[in-house]
Amino acid sequence: MQTTETIETIENDELPTVRGGASSNNTQVLQSLTQIQSTISNLANNNNNNQSNQLLPVAMAVALSRR
Repeated sequence: MQTTETIETIENDELPTVRGGASSNNTQVLQSLTQIQSTISNLANNNNNNQSNQLLPVAMAVALSRR
């Protein structure tokens, strides 16, 4: 049986002392996230287009074999 560790809660007045996170006005982080989102979207679109292109010859062969 696995044990689950709980995350320590932080009080609101302690948040300014937290290290390693990103502040809400950190434009570098937002730019990176936007770029990652765009890349994932492009990869998904390319993958969908490639699947359609791969199925076209198969669909044509099936259509021709039914003549």
